[in-house]
Amino acid sequence: MDTTYQEMQLAAIGAAKAGDLTQSLALFEQMLEAQPDLYQAWCNRGNVLDDLGRTEEAVASYDRALHLYPDYETARFNRGVAQQKMADKAFNQGVVLDNNKELEAALACYERALSLHPTHSAANLNAALILEELDRLDEAIARFIEAEKMDPGYVDGLNRAGDILGSGLGRHREALHCYQRSLALKPDQSPIRWNTSHSFLALGQYAQGWQAYGYRSPNSNDNLGWIDFPQPQWRGEPIAGKRILLWCEQGFGDVFQFCRYARLVRDLGATVFLLVHPMVERLFQTVFAQENITIVLGSAQAKPFDFQCPLLGLPLACKTDSLEKIPNQHPYLFADVAGVQHWHQRLLTVDGHRKKRVGLVWAGGYRPQHPLAHGMDLVRSLHLRELASLEAVQAANGIQFFSLQLDEPAKQLTQMQSEGWSGPAIIDLTQDLQDWADTAALIANLDLVISCDTAVAHLAAAMGKPTWILSRYNGCWRWLEDRDDSPWYPTVRLFRQSVAGDWADVVNRVAVALGSLRL
Repeated sequence: MDTTYQEMQLAAIGAAKAGDLTQSLALFEQMLEAQPDLYQAWCNRGNVLDDLGRTEEAVASYDRALHLYPDYETARFNRGVAQQKMADKAFNQGVVLDNNKELEAALACYERALSLHPTHSAANLNAALILEELDRLDEAIARFIEAEKMDPGYVDGLNRAGDILGSGLGRHREALHCYQRSLALKPDQSPIRWNTSHSFLALGQYAQGWQAYGYRSPNSNDNLGWIDFPQPQWRGEPIAGKRILLWCEQGFGDVFQFCRYARLVRDLGATVFLLVHPMVERLFQTVFAQENITIVLGSAQAKPFDFQCPLLGLPLACKTDSLEKIPNQHPYLFADVAGVQHWHQRLLTVDGHRKKRVGLVWAGGYRPQHPLAHGMDLVRSLHLRELASLEAVQAANGIQFFSLQLDEPAKQLTQMQSEGWSGPAIIDLTQDLQDWADTAALIANLDLVISCDTAVAHLAAAMGKPTWILSRYNGCWRWLEDRDDSPWYPTVRLFRQSVAGDWADVVNRVAVALGSLRL
Protein backbone atom coordinates (compact mmCIF):
# COMPACT_ATOMS: atom_id res chain seq x y z
CA MET A 1 0.00 0.00 0.00
CA ASP A 2 1.59 3.30 -1.07
CA THR A 3 1.71 6.43 1.07
CA THR A 4 -1.44 7.93 -0.48
CA TYR A 5 -3.56 4.91 0.34
CA GLN A 6 -2.07 4.65 3.84
CA GLU A 7 -3.09 8.24 4.48
CA MET A 8 -6.58 7.63 3.11
CA GLN A 9 -6.96 4.52 5.26
CA LEU A 10 -5.86 6.41 8.36
CA ALA A 11 -8.31 9.19 7.51
CA ALA A 12 -11.13 6.65 7.03
CA ILE A 13 -10.34 4.95 10.32
CA GLY A 14 -10.16 8.35 12.04
CA ALA A 15 -13.57 9.30 10.66
CA ALA A 16 -15.04 6.03 11.98
CA LYS A 17 -13.57 6.62 15.43
CA ALA A 18 -15.00 10.14 15.38
CA GLY A 19 -18.43 8.69 14.65
CA ASP A 20 -18.67 9.86 11.04
CA LEU A 21 -19.37 6.43 9.57
CA THR A 22 -20.76 7.79 6.31
CA GLN A 23 -17.54 9.69 5.59
CA SER A 24 -15.46 6.69 6.62
CA LEU A 25 -17.36 4.39 4.28
CA ALA A 26 -16.98 6.87 1.39
CA LEU A 27 -13.21 7.01 1.90
CA PHE A 28 -12.85 3.22 1.98
CA GLU A 29 -14.94 2.85 -1.16
CA GLN A 30 -12.91 5.55 -2.92
CA MET A 31 -9.72 3.64 -2.10
CA LEU A 32 -11.10 0.28 -3.21
CA GLU A 33 -12.44 1.65 -6.46
CA ALA A 34 -8.91 2.74 -7.32
CA GLN A 35 -7.11 -0.29 -5.86
CA PRO A 36 -9.47 -3.27 -5.26
CA ASP A 37 -6.76 -5.62 -3.93
CA LEU A 38 -6.40 -3.85 -0.56
CA TYR A 39 -7.60 -6.66 1.71
CA GLN A 40 -7.21 -4.59 4.90
CA ALA A 41 -9.43 -1.88 3.41
CA TRP A 42 -12.10 -4.47 2.52
CA CYS A 43 -12.03 -5.67 6.14
CA ASN A 44 -12.24 -2.14 7.53
CA ARG A 45 -15.07 -1.33 5.11
CA GLY A 46 -16.87 -4.38 6.54
CA ASN A 47 -16.39 -3.03 10.05
CA VAL A 48 -17.99 0.30 9.09
CA LEU A 49 -20.89 -1.41 7.32
CA ASP A 50 -21.47 -3.57 10.39
CA ASP A 51 -21.50 -0.47 12.59
CA LEU A 52 -24.06 1.04 10.23
CA GLY A 53 -26.28 -2.00 10.70
CA ARG A 54 -25.72 -3.20 7.12
CA THR A 55 -24.53 -6.58 8.32
CA GLU A 56 -25.12 -8.60 5.17
CA GLU A 57 -23.03 -6.12 3.16
CA ALA A 58 -20.38 -6.32 5.89
CA VAL A 59 -20.16 -10.11 5.46
CA ALA A 60 -19.69 -9.65 1.71
CA SER A 61 -16.92 -7.14 2.36
CA TYR A 62 -15.14 -9.54 4.73
CA ASP A 63 -15.45 -12.24 2.08
CA ARG A 64 -13.65 -10.01 -0.41
CA ALA A 65 -10.84 -9.53 2.10
CA LEU A 66 -10.60 -13.28 2.68
CA HIS A 67 -10.62 -13.98 -1.04
CA LEU A 68 -7.53 -11.81 -1.31
CA TYR A 69 -5.89 -13.13 1.88
CA PRO A 70 -7.49 -16.38 3.18
CA ASP A 71 -5.37 -16.37 6.36
CA TYR A 72 -6.42 -12.88 7.42
CA GLU A 73 -7.38 -13.65 11.02
CA THR A 74 -9.08 -10.31 11.75
CA ALA A 75 -11.42 -10.58 8.77
CA ARG A 76 -12.18 -14.19 9.65
CA PHE A 77 -13.12 -13.27 13.22
CA ASN A 78 -15.13 -10.19 12.22
CA ARG A 79 -17.03 -12.20 9.64
CA GLY A 80 -18.00 -14.64 12.40
CA VAL A 81 -19.27 -11.79 14.57
CA ALA A 82 -21.33 -10.36 11.71
CA GLN A 83 -22.80 -13.71 10.75
CA GLN A 84 -23.68 -14.40 14.38
CA LYS A 85 -25.46 -11.04 14.52
CA MET A 86 -27.46 -11.94 11.41
CA ALA A 87 -28.57 -15.22 12.96
CA ASP A 88 -29.54 -13.59 16.26
CA LYS A 89 -31.39 -10.75 14.54
CA ALA A 90 -33.40 -13.16 12.40
CA PHE A 91 -34.26 -15.25 15.45
CA ASN A 92 -35.35 -12.21 17.49
CA GLN A 93 -37.54 -11.00 14.63
CA GLY A 94 -39.16 -14.41 14.25
CA VAL A 95 -37.78 -14.86 10.73
CA VAL A 96 -37.69 -18.50 9.70
CA LEU A 97 -34.09 -19.38 8.85
CA ASP A 98 -31.88 -22.37 9.19
CA ASN A 99 -30.49 -20.68 12.27
CA ASN A 100 -28.21 -23.58 13.10
CA LYS A 101 -26.66 -23.32 9.65
CA GLU A 102 -25.95 -19.63 10.22
CA LEU A 103 -24.45 -20.31 13.62
CA GLU A 104 -22.36 -23.18 12.29
CA ALA A 105 -20.94 -20.82 9.68
CA ALA A 106 -20.06 -18.26 12.35
CA LEU A 107 -18.51 -21.01 14.45
CA ALA A 108 -16.36 -22.09 11.50
CA CYS A 109 -15.02 -18.53 11.26
CA TYR A 110 -14.04 -18.54 14.93
CA GLU A 111 -12.43 -21.96 14.66
CA ARG A 112 -10.41 -20.79 11.67
CA ALA A 113 -9.36 -17.63 13.54
CA LEU A 114 -8.22 -19.82 16.43
CA SER A 115 -6.21 -22.05 14.10
CA LEU A 116 -4.41 -18.91 12.92
CA HIS A 117 -4.09 -17.43 16.41
CA PRO A 118 -4.53 -20.16 19.09
CA THR A 119 -4.71 -17.65 21.95
CA HIS A 120 -7.43 -15.51 20.37
CA SER A 121 -9.54 -15.28 23.52
CA ALA A 122 -12.49 -13.45 21.94
CA ALA A 123 -12.78 -16.07 19.18
CA ASN A 124 -12.63 -18.81 21.78
CA LEU A 125 -15.33 -17.20 23.92
CA ASN A 126 -17.63 -16.53 20.97
CA ALA A 127 -17.17 -20.11 19.82
CA ALA A 128 -18.14 -21.28 23.31
CA LEU A 129 -21.33 -19.21 23.23
CA ILE A 130 -22.33 -20.65 19.86
CA LEU A 131 -21.57 -24.20 20.96
CA GLU A 132 -23.82 -23.66 23.96
CA GLU A 133 -26.59 -22.31 21.71
CA LEU A 134 -26.18 -25.34 19.45
CA ASP A 135 -26.57 -27.57 22.54
CA ARG A 136 -23.06 -28.96 22.10
CA LEU A 137 -22.60 -28.48 25.80
CA ASP A 138 -19.48 -30.52 26.52
CA GLU A 139 -17.62 -28.65 23.78
CA ALA A 140 -18.94 -25.34 25.11
CA ILE A 141 -17.78 -26.19 28.63
CA ALA A 142 -14.29 -27.01 27.39
CA ARG A 143 -14.12 -23.68 25.54
CA PHE A 144 -15.36 -21.69 28.54
CA ILE A 145 -12.75 -23.33 30.76
CA GLU A 146 -10.09 -22.66 28.12
CA ALA A 147 -10.96 -18.95 28.25
CA GLU A 148 -9.37 -18.60 31.68
CA LYS A 149 -6.19 -20.33 30.47
CA MET A 150 -5.95 -17.90 27.56
CA ASP A 151 -6.59 -14.91 29.77
CA PRO A 152 -5.48 -15.61 33.36
CA GLY A 153 -7.78 -13.85 35.77
CA TYR A 154 -10.77 -14.00 33.39
CA VAL A 155 -13.39 -15.84 35.41
CA ASP A 156 -16.63 -15.40 33.45
CA GLY A 157 -15.88 -18.45 31.32
CA LEU A 158 -15.34 -20.59 34.42
CA ASN A 159 -18.60 -19.29 35.86
CA ARG A 160 -20.54 -20.08 32.69
CA ALA A 161 -19.02 -23.56 32.57
CA GLY A 162 -20.11 -24.05 36.18
CA ASP A 163 -23.65 -22.91 35.39
CA ILE A 164 -23.96 -25.35 32.47
CA LEU A 165 -22.51 -28.22 34.47
CA GLY A 166 -24.64 -27.57 37.54
CA SER A 167 -27.95 -26.04 36.51
CA GLY A 168 -27.90 -27.46 33.00
CA LEU A 169 -26.50 -30.97 33.32
CA GLY A 170 -26.70 -31.76 37.03
CA ARG A 171 -22.95 -32.52 37.16
CA HIS A 172 -22.50 -30.72 40.43
CA ARG A 173 -19.04 -31.90 41.41
CA GLU A 174 -17.62 -30.60 38.15
CA ALA A 175 -19.59 -27.39 38.57
CA LEU A 176 -18.08 -26.83 41.99
CA HIS A 177 -14.58 -27.33 40.59
CA CYS A 178 -15.22 -24.48 38.11
CA TYR A 179 -16.80 -22.19 40.67
CA GLN A 180 -14.09 -22.76 43.25
CA ARG A 181 -11.37 -22.08 40.67
CA SER A 182 -13.18 -18.85 39.79
CA LEU A 183 -13.50 -17.80 43.42
CA ALA A 184 -9.83 -18.54 44.04
CA LEU A 185 -8.98 -16.05 41.29
CA LYS A 186 -11.63 -13.50 42.27
CA PRO A 187 -13.06 -14.06 45.78
CA ASP A 188 -15.49 -11.11 45.76
CA GLN A 189 -18.23 -12.76 43.68
CA SER A 190 -21.37 -13.11 45.80
CA PRO A 191 -23.56 -14.39 42.93
CA ILE A 192 -21.08 -17.19 42.24
CA ARG A 193 -20.95 -18.14 45.91
CA TRP A 194 -24.74 -18.42 45.75
CA ASN A 195 -24.42 -20.60 42.65
CA THR A 196 -22.12 -22.94 44.55
CA SER A 197 -24.89 -23.40 47.11
CA HIS A 198 -27.12 -25.14 44.57
CA SER A 199 -24.44 -27.71 43.84
CA PHE A 200 -23.50 -28.23 47.49
CA LEU A 201 -27.17 -28.68 48.41
CA ALA A 202 -27.86 -31.03 45.49
CA LEU A 203 -24.95 -33.15 46.72
CA GLY A 204 -26.36 -33.18 50.26
CA GLN A 205 -23.40 -31.15 51.56
CA TYR A 206 -25.60 -28.98 53.72
CA ALA A 207 -22.93 -27.41 55.96
CA GLN A 208 -21.33 -25.72 52.94
CA GLY A 209 -24.58 -25.37 51.02
CA TRP A 210 -26.61 -23.32 53.49
CA GLN A 211 -23.62 -21.13 54.26
CA ALA A 212 -23.24 -20.32 50.55
CA TYR A 213 -27.01 -19.90 50.13
CA GLY A 214 -26.79 -16.84 52.35
CA TYR A 215 -25.16 -14.98 49.45
CA ARG A 216 -28.41 -14.86 47.48
CA SER A 217 -29.60 -11.42 46.44
CA PRO A 218 -33.09 -9.91 46.25
CA ASN A 219 -33.00 -10.72 42.52
CA SER A 220 -33.09 -14.42 43.39
CA ASN A 221 -36.69 -14.10 44.53
CA ASP A 222 -39.71 -14.85 42.38
CA ASN A 223 -43.23 -14.43 43.75
CA LEU A 224 -42.51 -13.03 47.21
CA GLY A 225 -40.32 -10.00 47.58
CA TRP A 226 -37.21 -9.31 49.60
CA ILE A 227 -37.56 -7.00 52.59
CA ASP A 228 -34.75 -4.99 54.16
CA PHE A 229 -35.43 -4.73 57.88
CA PRO A 230 -33.45 -2.55 60.30
CA GLN A 231 -33.42 -5.37 62.85
CA PRO A 232 -30.50 -7.82 62.68
CA GLN A 233 -30.95 -11.16 60.94
CA TRP A 234 -31.02 -14.05 63.35
CA ARG A 235 -28.12 -16.40 62.65
CA GLY A 236 -28.56 -18.98 65.39
CA GLU A 237 -27.54 -17.07 68.52
CA PRO A 238 -29.54 -17.71 71.76
CA ILE A 239 -33.05 -16.39 71.24
CA ALA A 240 -35.03 -17.44 74.32
CA GLY A 241 -37.23 -14.57 75.48
CA LYS A 242 -36.69 -12.61 72.25
CA ARG A 243 -39.23 -11.64 69.60
CA ILE A 244 -38.47 -12.67 66.03
CA LEU A 245 -40.16 -12.01 62.71
CA LEU A 246 -39.87 -14.83 60.18
CA TRP A 247 -40.79 -13.77 56.68
CA CYS A 248 -41.70 -15.57 53.50
CA GLU A 249 -39.46 -15.18 50.49
CA GLN A 250 -39.16 -16.58 46.96
CA GLY A 251 -41.94 -18.82 45.62
CA PHE A 252 -44.84 -20.42 47.45
CA GLY A 253 -43.17 -23.81 47.19
CA ASP A 254 -40.23 -22.47 49.19
CA VAL A 255 -42.64 -21.12 51.78
CA PHE A 256 -44.39 -24.48 52.18
CA GLN A 257 -41.10 -26.35 52.42
CA PHE A 258 -39.41 -24.12 54.96
CA CYS A 259 -42.28 -22.88 57.14
CA ARG A 260 -41.65 -26.06 59.18
CA TYR A 261 -38.79 -24.18 60.84
CA ALA A 262 -41.16 -21.75 62.55
CA ARG A 263 -41.91 -24.39 65.18
CA LEU A 264 -38.21 -25.01 65.80
CA VAL A 265 -37.62 -21.33 66.46
CA ARG A 266 -40.62 -21.22 68.80
CA ASP A 267 -39.27 -24.26 70.67
CA LEU A 268 -36.04 -22.33 71.29
CA GLY A 269 -38.06 -19.99 73.47
CA ALA A 270 -38.71 -17.15 71.03
CA THR A 271 -41.95 -15.30 70.42
CA VAL A 272 -42.51 -15.94 66.73
CA PHE A 273 -44.29 -13.75 64.19
CA LEU A 274 -44.66 -15.17 60.68
CA LEU A 275 -45.06 -12.59 57.92
CA VAL A 276 -46.96 -14.10 54.98
CA HIS A 277 -48.47 -13.29 51.61
CA PRO A 278 -52.27 -12.79 51.65
CA MET A 279 -52.72 -15.92 49.51
CA VAL A 280 -51.21 -17.98 52.35
CA GLU A 281 -52.79 -16.18 55.31
CA ARG A 282 -55.90 -18.34 55.82
CA LEU A 283 -53.98 -21.59 55.48
CA PHE A 284 -51.30 -20.52 57.93
CA GLN A 285 -53.82 -19.15 60.39
CA THR A 286 -55.38 -22.61 60.47
CA VAL A 287 -52.00 -24.30 60.95
CA PHE A 288 -50.03 -21.97 63.21
CA ALA A 289 -52.42 -19.73 65.15
CA GLN A 290 -53.15 -22.46 67.69
CA GLU A 291 -49.41 -23.15 68.11
CA ASN A 292 -48.45 -19.79 69.59
CA ILE A 293 -47.09 -18.53 66.26
CA THR A 294 -48.66 -15.24 65.19
CA ILE A 295 -49.49 -14.77 61.52
CA VAL A 296 -49.13 -11.22 60.26
CA LEU A 297 -49.42 -9.41 56.95
CA GLY A 298 -47.71 -6.28 55.64
CA SER A 299 -48.32 -4.26 58.81
CA ALA A 300 -45.72 -6.43 60.57
CA GLN A 301 -43.05 -3.78 60.29
CA ALA A 302 -44.97 -1.79 62.91
CA LYS A 303 -44.68 -4.64 65.40
CA PRO A 304 -41.69 -4.57 67.77
CA PHE A 305 -39.27 -7.46 67.38
CA ASP A 306 -35.61 -8.10 68.15
CA PHE A 307 -34.58 -10.25 65.20
CA GLN A 308 -35.81 -11.13 61.73
CA CYS A 309 -34.98 -13.97 59.40
CA PRO A 310 -36.15 -15.03 55.93
CA LEU A 311 -37.48 -18.58 55.84
CA LEU A 312 -34.61 -19.87 53.72
CA GLY A 313 -32.11 -18.45 56.18
CA LEU A 314 -33.47 -20.77 58.88
CA PRO A 315 -31.72 -24.03 57.85
CA LEU A 316 -28.37 -22.32 58.46
CA ALA A 317 -29.49 -20.63 61.68
CA CYS A 318 -31.00 -23.90 62.94
CA LYS A 319 -27.84 -25.82 62.02
CA THR A 320 -29.34 -28.19 59.44
CA ASP A 321 -25.85 -29.19 58.37
CA SER A 322 -26.71 -32.72 57.22
CA LEU A 323 -29.63 -34.62 55.74
CA GLU A 324 -30.20 -36.30 59.09
CA LYS A 325 -30.92 -32.94 60.73
CA ILE A 326 -33.80 -31.97 58.44
CA PRO A 327 -36.84 -31.26 60.66
CA ASN A 328 -38.94 -34.38 60.20
CA GLN A 329 -42.35 -33.55 61.68
CA HIS A 330 -44.92 -34.84 59.16
CA PRO A 331 -47.45 -33.81 58.21
CA TYR A 332 -46.96 -30.21 59.26
CA LEU A 333 -49.56 -28.44 57.12
CA PHE A 334 -53.26 -29.24 57.10
CA ALA A 335 -56.51 -27.79 55.82
CA ASP A 336 -59.36 -26.22 57.76
CA VAL A 337 -61.92 -28.85 58.83
CA ALA A 338 -64.86 -26.90 57.44
CA GLY A 339 -63.06 -26.43 54.13
CA VAL A 340 -62.30 -30.12 53.90
CA GLN A 341 -65.94 -30.98 54.53
CA HIS A 342 -67.09 -28.46 51.92
CA TRP A 343 -64.88 -30.00 49.27
CA HIS A 344 -65.87 -33.51 50.36
CA GLN A 345 -69.48 -32.72 49.55
CA ARG A 346 -68.53 -30.91 46.36
CA LEU A 347 -66.55 -33.87 45.02
CA LEU A 348 -69.35 -36.30 45.87
CA THR A 349 -71.62 -34.38 43.55
CA VAL A 350 -69.26 -34.82 40.60
CA ASP A 351 -67.88 -38.34 41.04
CA GLY A 352 -69.85 -40.08 43.80
CA HIS A 353 -66.48 -41.17 45.20
CA ARG A 354 -66.57 -44.38 43.26
CA LYS A 355 -63.01 -43.89 41.99
CA LYS A 356 -59.49 -43.15 43.12
CA ARG A 357 -59.06 -39.40 43.11
CA VAL A 358 -55.83 -38.03 41.65
CA GLY A 359 -54.93 -34.35 41.35
CA LEU A 360 -52.90 -33.16 38.35
CA VAL A 361 -50.57 -30.21 37.82
CA TRP A 362 -48.72 -30.26 34.51
CA ALA A 363 -47.12 -26.83 34.32
CA GLY A 364 -45.36 -24.26 36.45
CA GLY A 365 -46.27 -20.60 36.66
CA TYR A 366 -46.55 -18.35 33.66
CA ARG A 367 -44.10 -15.46 34.07
CA PRO A 368 -43.08 -14.07 30.67
CA GLN A 369 -42.30 -10.74 32.34
CA HIS A 370 -39.43 -12.44 34.21
CA PRO A 371 -37.25 -14.08 31.50
CA LEU A 372 -35.16 -16.26 33.82
CA ALA A 373 -38.15 -17.54 35.78
CA HIS A 374 -40.14 -18.00 32.58
CA GLY A 375 -37.33 -20.04 31.07
CA MET A 376 -37.28 -22.31 34.11
CA ASP A 377 -41.07 -22.66 33.99
CA LEU A 378 -40.82 -23.87 30.40
CA VAL A 379 -38.18 -26.46 31.30
CA ARG A 380 -40.06 -27.87 34.29
CA SER A 381 -43.48 -27.85 32.61
CA LEU A 382 -45.36 -30.28 30.40
CA HIS A 383 -48.12 -29.50 27.95
CA LEU A 384 -51.37 -31.24 28.82
CA ARG A 385 -51.23 -33.21 25.55
CA GLU A 386 -48.21 -35.06 26.96
CA LEU A 387 -50.50 -36.69 29.54
CA ALA A 388 -52.86 -38.12 26.93
CA SER A 389 -51.55 -41.68 27.43
CA LEU A 390 -52.95 -41.69 30.99
CA GLU A 391 -56.40 -42.25 29.49
CA ALA A 392 -55.81 -46.00 29.24
CA VAL A 393 -54.68 -46.39 32.84
CA GLN A 394 -57.59 -44.23 34.00
CA ALA A 395 -60.15 -46.53 32.38
CA ALA A 396 -58.47 -49.70 33.58
CA ASN A 397 -57.96 -48.66 37.19
CA GLY A 398 -60.98 -46.60 38.17
CA ILE A 399 -59.15 -43.29 38.48
CA GLN A 400 -60.76 -39.86 38.41
CA PHE A 401 -58.37 -37.02 37.66
CA PHE A 402 -58.94 -33.52 39.05
CA SER A 403 -57.13 -30.48 37.74
CA LEU A 404 -55.11 -28.47 40.25
CA GLN A 405 -53.59 -26.40 37.44
CA LEU A 406 -53.89 -22.63 37.66
CA ASP A 407 -52.83 -19.62 35.60
CA GLU A 408 -52.29 -19.54 31.85
CA PRO A 409 -51.48 -23.26 31.37
CA ALA A 410 -54.90 -24.15 32.84
CA LYS A 411 -56.43 -22.95 29.56
CA GLN A 412 -54.88 -25.95 27.83
CA LEU A 413 -57.60 -28.20 29.26
CA THR A 414 -60.45 -26.20 27.73
CA GLN A 415 -58.55 -25.87 24.47
CA MET A 416 -57.78 -29.59 24.22
CA GLN A 417 -61.35 -30.53 25.09
CA SER A 418 -62.66 -28.22 22.36
CA GLU A 419 -60.33 -29.91 19.88
CA GLY A 420 -61.59 -33.40 20.69
CA TRP A 421 -59.29 -34.31 23.57
CA SER A 422 -58.55 -38.04 23.55
CA GLY A 423 -56.71 -38.05 26.86
CA PRO A 424 -58.00 -38.83 30.34
CA ALA A 425 -61.18 -37.26 31.66
CA ILE A 426 -60.21 -34.43 33.98
CA ILE A 427 -62.65 -32.59 36.24
CA ASP A 428 -61.75 -28.93 36.69
CA LEU A 429 -63.12 -27.15 39.76
CA THR A 430 -60.25 -24.69 40.10
CA GLN A 431 -62.47 -21.69 39.46
CA ASP A 432 -63.51 -22.05 43.10
CA LEU A 433 -59.94 -21.95 44.46
CA GLN A 434 -59.46 -18.47 45.88
CA ASP A 435 -56.29 -19.04 47.91
CA TRP A 436 -53.99 -21.77 49.21
CA ALA A 437 -56.43 -22.69 51.99
CA ASP A 438 -58.95 -23.73 49.33
CA THR A 439 -56.30 -25.70 47.47
CA ALA A 440 -55.28 -27.50 50.67
CA ALA A 441 -58.92 -28.42 51.40
CA LEU A 442 -59.33 -29.87 47.91
CA ILE A 443 -56.05 -31.79 48.17
CA ALA A 444 -57.21 -33.26 51.50
CA ASN A 445 -60.01 -35.00 49.58
CA LEU A 446 -57.69 -36.56 46.99
CA ASP A 447 -55.85 -39.86 47.22
CA LEU A 448 -52.76 -38.78 45.28
CA VAL A 449 -51.27 -35.65 43.73
CA ILE A 450 -49.18 -35.84 40.56
CA SER A 451 -47.39 -32.60 39.81
CA CYS A 452 -44.42 -31.16 38.04
CA ASP A 453 -42.07 -29.35 40.42
CA THR A 454 -44.41 -26.63 41.67
CA ALA A 455 -45.82 -25.19 44.88
CA VAL A 456 -48.75 -27.63 44.77
CA ALA A 457 -46.31 -30.52 45.09
CA HIS A 458 -44.80 -28.96 48.22
CA LEU A 459 -48.19 -28.25 49.75
CA ALA A 460 -49.47 -31.77 49.13
CA ALA A 461 -46.27 -33.33 50.47
CA ALA A 462 -46.28 -31.10 53.55
CA MET A 463 -49.85 -32.32 54.21
CA GLY A 464 -48.62 -35.91 54.10
CA LYS A 465 -50.48 -36.65 50.88
CA PRO A 466 -48.87 -39.19 48.53
CA THR A 467 -47.18 -36.93 45.99
CA TRP A 468 -45.54 -37.89 42.72
CA ILE A 469 -43.26 -35.21 41.31
CA LEU A 470 -42.43 -35.07 37.61
CA SER A 471 -38.90 -33.71 37.66
CA ARG A 472 -36.90 -32.19 34.84
CA TYR A 473 -33.55 -33.75 33.94
CA ASN A 474 -31.53 -31.11 35.77
CA GLY A 475 -33.76 -31.29 38.81
CA CYS A 476 -33.90 -28.70 41.56
CA TRP A 477 -31.21 -28.89 44.23
CA ARG A 478 -33.78 -29.71 46.92
CA TRP A 479 -34.41 -33.15 45.41
CA LEU A 480 -30.72 -34.12 45.65
CA GLU A 481 -28.97 -36.43 43.20
CA ASP A 482 -30.05 -39.85 41.98
CA ARG A 483 -32.96 -40.34 44.37
CA ASP A 484 -36.61 -41.15 43.80
CA ASP A 485 -37.52 -40.24 47.39
CA SER A 486 -36.93 -37.16 49.52
CA PRO A 487 -35.63 -36.68 53.07
CA TRP A 488 -37.77 -33.54 53.18
CA TYR A 489 -41.06 -35.35 52.57
CA PRO A 490 -41.64 -39.05 53.35
CA THR A 491 -44.65 -39.28 50.99
CA VAL A 492 -42.84 -37.95 47.88
CA ARG A 493 -41.88 -40.09 44.92
CA LEU A 494 -39.79 -38.56 42.15
CA PHE A 495 -40.10 -39.44 38.47
CA ARG A 496 -37.05 -37.87 36.86
CA GLN A 497 -36.36 -37.31 33.19
CA SER A 498 -33.64 -39.69 32.04
CA VAL A 499 -33.05 -37.54 28.95
CA ALA A 500 -33.34 -33.76 29.01
CA GLY A 501 -36.69 -32.64 27.64
CA ASP A 502 -38.13 -36.17 27.36
CA TRP A 503 -41.42 -36.28 29.26
CA ALA A 504 -42.74 -39.31 27.37
CA ASP A 505 -40.63 -41.74 29.37
CA VAL A 506 -41.62 -40.02 32.62
CA VAL A 507 -45.34 -40.25 31.79
CA ASN A 508 -44.98 -43.90 30.78
CA ARG A 509 -43.43 -44.70 34.17
CA VAL A 510 -46.21 -42.79 35.92
CA ALA A 511 -48.79 -44.80 33.97
CA VAL A 512 -47.17 -48.08 35.05
CA ALA A 513 -47.10 -46.90 38.66
CA LEU A 514 -50.75 -45.86 38.50
CA GLY A 515 -51.61 -49.29 37.13
CA SER A 516 -50.34 -50.91 40.31
CA LEU A 517 -51.62 -48.20 42.67
CA ARG A 518 -53.39 -49.40 45.78
CA LEU A 519 -55.15 -46.70 47.76
